[in-house]
Amino acid sequence: MASRYSSVYNSGNPHEANSNYWRTASFSSTYTKSSLPRERRPYKALQCLTSFYNAKIITVEPVIFLFMFAYYFYKVVFELYVFNRLGRETIQEHNEYNITTFNHCLTTQDINNFTWTNSSSTPPGNTVETRLAHLTLIVGVTARLPSAVTTLIFGPISDRFGRKPTLIISLVGMLLNSIVAIVIVLYTENIYFFILGAGLRGMCGGIAGIFTACYSYIADVSSKKWLIVRLGLLEAMTFAAGTLSLVTAGVWTQLNNCSFGPLVWVTLGCMVVAIPYTLFLLPESQDKEDIKEEKRPKPQAGPKALLRGLQIFFGRGYPRCKLWLLLLVMIVTILNTTGTMAIITLFLLHDPIEWTPIHIGGYLATSEMMHGLALVVVLPLLVCMGIKDSLIAIIGLILSIGANVSLGFADKTWQIYTIGAILSVDALILPGVKAMMTKTVQPVDHGALFSFVSAAQVLASVLGFAVFVPVYTMSLAIDWYHASGLSFLIMAALYGCMLPIMMVVWCLQRREESAPPPSPQSPPHMITSPSITSPPRLTGEHEKLFTHVQSELGQDILERRSLFGSFGASTELERSCQSSRSGSFRSYY
Repeated sequence: MASRYSSVYNSGNPHEANSNYWRTASFSSTYTKSSLPRERRPYKALQCLTSFYNAKIITVEPVIFLFMFAYYFYKVVFELYVFNRLGRETIQEHNEYNITTFNHCLTTQDINNFTWTNSSSTPPGNTVETRLAHLTLIVGVTARLPSAVTTLIFGPISDRFGRKPTLIISLVGMLLNSIVAIVIVLYTENIYFFILGAGLRGMCGGIAGIFTACYSYIADVSSKKWLIVRLGLLEAMTFAAGTLSLVTAGVWTQLNNCSFGPLVWVTLGCMVVAIPYTLFLLPESQDKEDIKEEKRPKPQAGPKALLRGLQIFFGRGYPRCKLWLLLLVMIVTILNTTGTMAIITLFLLHDPIEWTPIHIGGYLATSEMMHGLALVVVLPLLVCMGIKDSLIAIIGLILSIGANVSLGFADKTWQIYTIGAILSVDALILPGVKAMMTKTVQPVDHGALFSFVSAAQVLASVLGFAVFVPVYTMSLAIDWYHASGLSFLIMAALYGCMLPIMMVVWCLQRREESAPPPSPQSPPHMITSPSITSPPRLTGEHEKLFTHVQSELGQDILERRSLFGSFGASTELERSCQSSRSGSFRSYY
């Protein structure tokens, strides 16, 4: 072993020899798979898993996937169950039909065939659809409005006590919602108990709470360069979960002939997996020791901390103009995307497209997949090319404007699919905007920031349905061949209004990056002249040591600290040289 490192010891620099020795020794101590003893291989594999776990490469992505899968699956099962149950009750009420022998999924036409006898009255099938629409609206509002309020509280709390508690609370809310649905389906309870389950889910944070905690977690563990990619992957999990759950729920319901007993256990099973994973396998993103070492400010305490999300946007301390501009872009993006979801099926059913339901389902699944690919493939590629977050959002806005204008005038199948592929790049806007918001505030306020952002996102999604559905209905009364695409032209105009705003944000970001960093002021006891003309008052051995350090201009500060220790320098001199990061000593150290 001594002969192996003799060349290192004879290099003439004891400190370099010391560092090279340990570097080489640590390299030689790394065993290969063939040389590693068999009894130590499981331990080595466990070490690799532990390193992967500590690196926080996969963190909240499984949680958001399971939650969104359960959310979309529950939505489909809820709508189909309520429609079939109201339809069967309507048939029994009008015809006294033995509904137990009617063992397939009902349609509006089935309900009308068994009940409609008077052609002048409203068809009972339409009445069932109206009741379902009203109940869906009530359940949606009951779940979303409380979540928009509670997330303003949970965000600042997560800044102080960690992200895992708020994650678990949101998952427990979905668990309670699933239990209520199981009781309703298995025991044929009143369908309006679904409102109770939605209220429990909303008070526990709901979809806004889970997004607040997950976005804050990703912002804590990601570097600035790859933050937008991690946020994009988080968005991709929602698209993947939506695509898989929508297809699974529809096919499974059809195969079970609308027997919803097994289906209601799926959402409960997702939460049974997600909650233990969050409790025992997910590491906390906020390390108190790291915060202490980095000397970051502690989160606020007291009642004011619960409104920290509002203080970030309305108070002082952060560039409010930039935050509000980014928030406006995010709200318009959510408004357009939810509006597209609300009217795309009606648009494809109407002339001049006139697609069948099977064709529409295939297109919607393809669209969700394309959105996920844009986040998983296109977004990392743009980041690797060195494109900034603001410029990525601008690219998404420009392509979305062209896609929406083209969709408003499309009337052929190949045009719809081509435009749908281009329109998937609107998924790039939100990660870019949220990444810029995250970099604007301190890490201690990530939870408060995303609490306000998630609340605004929920309200914007409700507004999207409330705005574009009436707009689409009114556009059908216009005598124009492409009147059904008027809503998409309005969306393109809204994106066009956001483009100058993002250009302003891009200019602000470039100005911030090009601005020179402020030079730190030298301590009073340090020399501030550009060259060392009069060194500190040192005598004897210390003066010789200081002269020797001045002559060693090619070595870094760590080697000089080691040099002080080897020569037995005093603690006062070592502190003086360690603190010399500005003024005259900065040119030497």
